[in-house]
Amino acid sequence: MATAIVFADVETKCLMLHPDFFTRQKWGDRPLTFPDRFDLLREWVEAGGHFHMNGGWLSFAGELGKGGWGRSRFHDVLPVECLQHDDLIESTAGFAVQCRLENHPMVQGIDWSTLPPLLGFNEVRLREGCEGLVEIENMTRWYPLLAARDYGRGQVTCWMTGASPHWGINFMKWREYAKFWSQVFVRSSKP
Repeated sequence: MATAIVFADVETKCLMLHPDFFTRQKWGDRPLTFPDRFDLLREWVEAGGHFHMNGGWLSFAGELGKGGWGRSRFHDVLPVECLQHDDLIESTAGFAVQCRLENHPMVQGIDWSTLPPLLGFNEVRLREGCEGLVEIENMTRWYPLLAARDYGRGQVTCWMTGASPHWGINFMKWREYAKFWSQVFVRSSKP
């Protein structure tokens, strides 16, 4: 069974910077470099890992572009294209959601009409050749909410809203919450 790595609301520099960059005693006299963690993550997915990213203020482009995923060496692995500026879309009234591929194993048998209001999401664009499974509407325009792609022997999934407060405070109360996550991650066990 492949392992899944989940990132929730994490800006790229938190992943990229090796802890030893901050340990002066380990610097020595030689140039200081480490393997690029995004290259290592890409190789891990290609070998069969499942990378999943949730939305939030520091995910994808994030607030004021601070998330930085669109500028990372991992960006082309994601099933979505990140914007190069602030991508947060929020409303305390919530947004309409629709499932586009009801027979897909990640969303099959889930009653999306019962999803409580989501209070925000990250605006992204679906990458060509990737699966847009669920969409969210803002001002008569539909945006990807759940996207997936196979990459090498592995896969990458993105949920463009939070799985916890504040955007996901209602989502956590959804009766389909546990089923949804188990179906998103069951594909991690593909051979």
